[in-house]
Amino acid sequence: MNYSQATLLAGLDHYRDPHSQGLVPNIQPGVTFSTTENSSALLYARSSNDNATLIESIICKLESGVESKVFNSGASAAYAVLSTIRPHDTLVMQEDSYYEFKKIIAAYCKKIHANFMSLDFSTPEGLQQLEHVKNVKLVWAETASNPFWNTVDLENLANTAHRIGAKLLVDATISTPLNCRPLLLGCDYVLHSATKYLNGHGDVIAGVITTSTIDDTWNEIIEFRTNAGCILQSFEGWLLLRGLRTLDLRIQRAFDNADQIVAWLKQQDCIEHIYYLGLSDKKYLSKQFKRPSSAMISFLHKGDQFSSRAMCNATQVFRNATSLGSTESLIEFRRETEGQNSLCPDNLIRLSIGLESVQDLILDLEHVFQQHLSTV
Repeated sequence: MNYSQATLLAGLDHYRDPHSQGLVPNIQPGVTFSTTENSSALLYARSSNDNATLIESIICKLESGVESKVFNSGASAAYAVLSTIRPHDTLVMQEDSYYEFKKIIAAYCKKIHANFMSLDFSTPEGLQQLEHVKNVKLVWAETASNPFWNTVDLENLANTAHRIGAKLLVDATISTPLNCRPLLLGCDYVLHSATKYLNGHGDVIAGVITTSTIDDTWNEIIEFRTNAGCILQSFEGWLLLRGLRTLDLRIQRAFDNADQIVAWLKQQDCIEHIYYLGLSDKKYLSKQFKRPSSAMISFLHKGDQFSSRAMCNATQVFRNATSLGSTESLIEFRRETEGQNSLCPDNLIRLSIGLESVQDLILDLEHVFQQHLSTV
């Protein structure tokens, strides 16, 4: 029977311990495994472990993929993909992608003498430019992009990438497999920083990649994980499995909270602009997303960098911290987080919406707006 994603997650794909019949996975700290006639395929913990295998099976089903591999961070998952890039290959990245990955990728390409460039995939002009780029090995997109929450037509982008002989990777951390499944739209790889929504409790660093095809490039990604020792270990895997059980409920609550906060922000005179997936009117969104919404909001206020910093320091419910996707709501002055090369305006505030009472979150914002923007 093909169960819904919510059912798959709640019971961890109907997991049952083969020895005790317990319904919660064990933590196996062993690094090596007996190779008796009736033993499992596990040999050494640098290449696999039971909890990693269970995570991979569940994520692969959520993504409608062919195979998934879990890593000890989103960055190590990204490096595994980068390991397939060769000198003189070209990697083209979405222009407004997550600054940390963009920095990592640009530096890696420079180091190995590969070509790196960024384009605005959300425009027809950007896609036309992509068609004329030479030696493109990989196209890297993000949905939605951080921190402006822009989207691209993934089906159109996948077709464009394939016409020029490239593969398309989509970082779908913000969307989760419950809201967007890029592989069903023709994309080749989907990547998640599992640190964020998939775990959802702020206590695990993890990453996962799922592929639509098993080929030499995919095998090279797996080889990198084994050789570099980048697999997620058993205890961290156990925590991630615990977090996955409630993903469906957490996403629904966070999205509902975000929708209500955006509706409130739209009524505030001190707000210049709101960046939010749920405000987009792009026609492909209904096909691409189960629910054209998210739990991430950015806004421009009628103030400067000093009021931005002050507001982030003054909240009582929102925590002044970076990252996203956990149970608590976060607020940050994004330009300060990204550093001197940030493209963020001085008056941009980024919110990660959690699971608190939405009334408490709105009252918290109302208080700091009155305190720091009342005279603007």
